[in-house]
Amino acid sequence: NEKRKRICTDCLIDNVTATTTGTFCYGFSLSSNEKYYGFIVCETDLSSINPIKLLCSQIGTLLYIDEMRKSELKAKQELKKTLKLIQEKNEILNYLSQYDELTKIYNRRGFIEKSMELLKNNIGKEIKVIFCDLDHLKEINDTFGHNEGDYAISNAAKLIVASLPKNAIVSRVGGDEFVSIFVVNPKNDLNVEIVIKNTFKKFNDGCNKPYYIETSIGYYDFISSEDIKIAAIINEADKYLYEAKKHRKSTIRK
Repeated sequence: NEKRKRICTDCLIDNVTATTTGTFCYGFSLSSNEKYYGFIVCETDLSSINPIKLLCSQIGTLLYIDEMRKSELKAKQELKKTLKLIQEKNEILNYLSQYDELTKIYNRRGFIEKSMELLKNNIGKEIKVIFCDLDHLKEINDTFGHNEGDYAISNAAKLIVASLPKNAIVSRVGGDEFVSIFVVNPKNDLNVEIVIKNTFKKFNDGCNKPYYIETSIGYYDFISSEDIKIAAIINEADKYLYEAKKHRKSTIRK
């Protein structure tokens, strides 16, 4: 006799009597935690329904676990990207907060932070502070334009850095003012003022600009101690700078 068959997705037995024999087609849902993933259709007898139903339930659970694992992995990847982006933004903000945009050397804040660290780590050692003031920057700006003024400032920064020891902390603390600090090497204590002057002279000799890039220099030597104040040290160097500016050229035009 032909058997009546129908597919059901909720694992209900077909509309047959308990004495019906043979195999039937059944549909078993694949779901877990209100998540529905589909169903499995198979041909089986009544005695195998419960084991198959249990198997489908386990498959649904595994599919749910796999989905959760993938979601967790995706969330971790997104979090990692977000943390990396935050780190990059923080690095940029930290750089901008410590460095001068035009010259790429330390700004006033960067100088204070780094110089305090230098003094703290070198108690009892001889320290030198150099204060440089770019001569006649206003004349360069007024006569040749602000682009030329920026050119003079950026090159002055490069020349000062090139003149000082590698361990020197160099910063631009004002429009035309530069200050640097470093630990003096007793075995190689150069006359920094002469080195800076010679470096600027060599640059000007090979530069075709219609003006000189020159700087007045003040410096101050001291022994680092726990009670040293950066502001006081800068003031001392500034006094010598003020005297040096009295001897600068009256104009920077060639």
